[in-house]
Amino acid sequence: MKVEIECGKCPICGRYMNKKNSNLHHLTPKLKGGKTTQENMVRLHIVCHSKIHSLWSESQLMYDYDTIEKIMLDERMIKFAKWISTKNPNDNFTNKMTKTHKRKKRK
Repeated sequence: MKVEIECGKCPICGRYMNKKNSNLHHLTPKLKGGKTTQENMVRLHIVCHSKIHSLWSESQLMYDYDTIEKIMLDERMIKFAKWISTKNPNDNFTNKMTKTHKRKKRK
């Protein structure tokens, strides 16, 4: 099932998005049983989406950060959103994994 969520302002940084510089984030991760529904998905700038996944594991996202409101209560996201909001929405940035959250390499 394909879900269409309109572009507009990113709920993390407040900058305008288009389909080229944004993608969809599952509030409950698909790996943890999250469904591809309008209620479970939100459109974010690619860099904002990447930042979320650089900070938290799928389990943490499922149990502790399953809404944009909860995500935006974290001091690291507040600091990131303030910084990124001053940048051009079409610029590309990369996020490094935090020391407490490293992705496992796939085999």
